[in-house]
Amino acid sequence: MIFDMDLFKDKSTQNDYGARGAKKITLGKIQAGKSYVPSGLTAAQFDAKRKADKAKKDAGYKRNVAKAGVFEDYTAFYTKVRKSPPSTISSTN
Repeated sequence: MIFDMDLFKDKSTQNDYGARGAKKITLGKIQAGKSYVPSGLTAAQFDAKRKADKAKKDAGYKRNVAKAGVFEDYTAFYTKVRKSPPSTISSTN
């Protein structure tokens, strides 16, 4: 019977939010003469750019995972904003 199949029983947390950090995802190596390198860049420059892009992406993902499950009460925010005095707009004309 196919009803008793649980495709995620061995790795039940693989689709949880933040699970990407536990996976062994690596960046491929750029080898001069063998790998694609955009014109105008050397293999070392392209490799450095890819590493910087990956670090930026990982930092953003880590920041978002840290915010997971944390919610701001919009009602409290809205009432606080409504109670504050309105800003005055001054014109120099």
